[in-house]
Amino acid sequence: MARYQYSSLDTEADEIRLIKLMPGLPGQKITFKIFHTSVIRGTIAKPKTDPRMEVEELEKTVTKEWIVKETLEGRYLFLHLKEPKNSWDHPDPGVDPSLYCLPKNEEVISTQREYDALSYVWGSTNEKIEVQIQTESDRSCTLMIGANLADALEHLRYPDKARTIWIDAICINQDDIQERNSQVPQMRSIYSLAKSVIVWLGPEADGSGHALHTLVYFAAQVEFSIDETYGDAPGAQEKTWWDPRVPLPWNKETWASITALFQRPYFRRVWVLQEVMLASNAIVQCGYDTAPWTSVRKAMLVLVEKPALEPKLFEFLNRYRSGILAEVARNVPRILLWARSRQCTDPRDRVYGLLGLMCPSIPKLIGPNYDEPLCHTYRKMALAHIQITQRLSILRCCELDNNANRNWPSWVPDWTVAQNSLFGFRKGHSRQPSGHTASQARYIDANILEVVGIECASLSAVRYVSSATEMFGALSSWTPGDLRLKSYPGGGSLFDAFWEAVTKGRVHDRYVRNTYYPTVADLRIRCQAAVAGEDSFDRIFHLFKEELDTERTWLTLTYEGYLGVVMSEPQQG
Repeated sequence: MARYQYSSLDTEADEIRLIKLMPGLPGQKITFKIFHTSVIRGTIAKPKTDPRMEVEELEKTVTKEWIVKETLEGRYLFLHLKEPKNSWDHPDPGVDPSLYCLPKNEEVISTQREYDALSYVWGSTNEKIEVQIQTESDRSCTLMIGANLADALEHLRYPDKARTIWIDAICINQDDIQERNSQVPQMRSIYSLAKSVIVWLGPEADGSGHALHTLVYFAAQVEFSIDETYGDAPGAQEKTWWDPRVPLPWNKETWASITALFQRPYFRRVWVLQEVMLASNAIVQCGYDTAPWTSVRKAMLVLVEKPALEPKLFEFLNRYRSGILAEVARNVPRILLWARSRQCTDPRDRVYGLLGLMCPSIPKLIGPNYDEPLCHTYRKMALAHIQITQRLSILRCCELDNNANRNWPSWVPDWTVAQNSLFGFRKGHSRQPSGHTASQARYIDANILEVVGIECASLSAVRYVSSATEMFGALSSWTPGDLRLKSYPGGGSLFDAFWEAVTKGRVHDRYVRNTYYPTVADLRIRCQAAVAGEDSFDRIFHLFKEELDTERTWLTLTYEGYLGVVMSEPQQG
């Protein structure tokens, strides 16, 4: 039987390929048809304006015991600050629900073909499965596909009717670089227009069905807002599960099944993030067990705040969260940092595989090109971000030692190197000394970026630290004597600057709604006890222990007396 030969796509008509997966029973040979369609052009209608009040205006209509938040799904949640009585309804029944209720979904998308899109990982290229393709002339030919894809199709096909699906490995001719270049920009439309996106994690194993069921139940108990506030869900059976201080009553087998689920290869890949985040409806599937992606995503974002998680699970959730936050919090440096610890076949895909999540003006300046040197791709990404945002935050992705090894310009990030720390984009984003002023930068040539800055201080001491005890030891060695008696140039004592550095400013006095953060008064008393040997710094700062264990942190001291925490390896001077 002849091998399948691809016919060229009409790029002027924005053509893509789809497959029609023929019905079949388990064990039967996988058969499908491949056809061309113009499903992209002119298919997205302009959505109507949201008729609801803005959150800030709506919050003026409630008493001081209430706040209003927008959830990941776009619903307005009324959070009570003192009692577990959160509600989807306004506390004042006299307020018109149309001012705050999410409008019913209106069909704003029309496509020539209704289809699902598959989000999966290719897996090993060594094991191939032969599948049968029916051509338009009713001839049969064959195509070799990966074992993981074959397994997915086995579980996705219906027993009694055909199913139309878009699958990258089949619908894009992977041997045609020009076609790959032209199809990558279509990804945003392909996944956002799909009736549903199927997130294929693989066959059932290691209690995966139980893990999905547990995550769905947990997600039903909690809510997470676009500004990263969380609380109990209206009508929750377990009204305290949202609280990071409250341990979950799950046995070892349950925790093991959840950890195993998130260790699957799917969560290690770059491309899958935009595929699932662009979906209007995504379903996570493991074997024949399914769960809404909205539930799995919400569970991931809330679980990471639970103390004493198994290290492997905490490390995964802590690294992954930056990619699945709400769009308002998911900036470009954050998702590029997310990609550094993910895998892809071509290192250019650490940029190309995320273009669908960026504002459309950035991809227009980049243009996928799998023939160009890697440094050129990363340089275009850095310059495009600087040009569009007028900010230099992308430079926080740079590390001097990595660039020196590749002989790259120091201002071009090397996104192939994994970076553990999320501090600069998670806890440090509230510290913006320059506010929202535009940067002054000028690209001179391939190796030079000219920027304007202000010299504030020079580093006199630098040390890598992984615990609160190590941080105190470093500071004590730099400035011998009683830290409580040493004044700090920013105000207060050097002792206060120490706990500020450990917590990165996360204290209850500053974040009054986060009751699990320590208070300044408590920190001062307990830290004094630790100096006297009556307490332990690691015990005092246990809430931040896992973070210090897994994130790259350098403690710094300047000649001017300022203490700092740095996410990239600094140098003295």
